[in-house]
Amino acid sequence: MSDAGFRDAKVQAMEDPFVLTGDTPQAARRTMLQHLRMMYGLVRLTLESDADWDRLEALAADTLGEMTIRAVDRHYEATLMRDALVAVGIR
Repeated sequence: MSDAGFRDAKVQAMEDPFVLTGDTPQAARRTMLQHLRMMYGLVRLTLESDADWDRLEALAADTLGEMTIRAVDRHYEATLMRDALVAVGIR
């Protein structure tokens, strides 16, 4: 950031979890996995069977950590924790 002309530049980590919902635990899980598939460009990865979904979930867990699913009101939330780096400065 200093090279780009910012002064008093600071970088900090903050929690920035993925949180996606579904009407059932399975729907929340699949919504999360489909989001990850599209976000990370894994479009060639087919999701035609339960084994395909399980393989994608295992890849996500190895890379990003375990997904949690919990009931919230009348739906379910799938959450995958991640940290984001946030940079601020004065220009």
